[in-house]
Amino acid sequence: MKETAEMILGLTLKDGTVTALEDIQSMAAANGKNITVQDAIILKQAQKALKGDIRAAEFIRDTSGNRPTNEQRMDVAVDNGFIEALNAAVEEVEQCSSGSH
Repeated sequence: MKETAEMILGLTLKDGTVTALEDIQSMAAANGKNITVQDAIILKQAQKALKGDIRAAEFIRDTSGNRPTNEQRMDVAVDNGFIEALNAAVEEVEQCSSGSH
């Protein structure tokens, strides 16, 4: 099945010579060009992401190799815990300050 998917992704949208993405200067210029199925999927997802589709933006991010790792997610959790602790400390100081006046 993997081989079939790879073969399909490598097909062109139309018969004839393939237009290399390197020869396309903008998203608009890609319209109507004979590109591979894989390139068409990426371009379509990028267009959707530009219109605000978060899942499409995540797809582009992940496919381009920029998916956050578990380690990065853990850092965010630690940072959130730190921020919560800091906020709690600020509240304590504010309560102490208002109580002493």
